[in-house]
Amino acid sequence: WDWNIPTNVVYFSPQWIRLLGYLPEEVTGLTAFFHSILHPDDVHRMTEILQAHLDGRTPLKELELRLRHKSGEYRWYLDRGKVVARDEQGRPLRMVGTITDITERKQVEALANLQTIMETVPDVIFVLDLDGRLSKWNLRLETVTGYTCDELLGKPALEMVPATEVEQTSAAIRRALETGYAELEGHL
Repeated sequence: WDWNIPTNVVYFSPQWIRLLGYLPEEVTGLTAFFHSILHPDDVHRMTEILQAHLDGRTPLKELELRLRHKSGEYRWYLDRGKVVARDEQGRPLRMVGTITDITERKQVEALANLQTIMETVPDVIFVLDLDGRLSKWNLRLETVTGYTCDELLGKPALEMVPATEVEQTSAAIRRALETGYAELEGHL
């Protein structure tokens, strides 16, 4: 990408556009396009890092952020940029940079973090597939339920819940499918 800062016009290369799943005619050359696909939770951090670089306090702008792919999913990118031209007063005129898709690396990091959490937290932790069946769990689940690893794999989670908690657990599973997260307190 190549940003003319005074005019706020950005040249997005064909590779940049393809990386995000778009066709060239679907992308405007304005910074507004970039901001429209930037994850809301990344706006503040990106603004701070960009401003620090534009002010000359950092040698380059570099951050990991999420951008909405044309498919609608947010993917992780490493965004790097550098001011390459300033006016006589030191105001930035032009900035160029790159993005790199780092979604797979972030997924591997997330799995490693999950594994660490699952091994160290004393509570029962489990992961369900989209059908509500156990696909991953910590040793505490085996201890609490008395089931072996082979007995747990693929077991419907609702089969392990007392009848009085099935409705609450089922609602928590639906929330998790809708939002990607749900916390459930109860008894197995």
